[in-house]
Amino acid sequence: MVTSSALLSDVKQITPVSVKIGDGTKLLSRSSGSLILGPIMFTNVLVVPGLQANLLSVSQQTPSPFIWRFSRYSASLFNDSQYFEIGITVWAT
Repeated sequence: MVTSSALLSDVKQITPVSVKIGDGTKLLSRSSGSLILGPIMFTNVLVVPGLQANLLSVSQQTPSPFIWRFSRYSASLFNDSQYFEIGITVWAT
């Protein structure tokens, strides 16, 4: 899910979908598209105005033949020949 359609290609209008976020609020998505991060394309990504951050669902969005690898501070997708770091979190103490 992304906050803006500007991040996507092939954006299309969809039947409205209700998305429940962590605090119980329901937001409405009316469009979806494809998100390209480096060599990886994620399809059917919902545009959800009102989200505070862009989100990827690991169980829904793992393009074959990639698999996820998580460490304490990052998430990466890789296969036999490619490695792509999705995000790094730096914790302030």
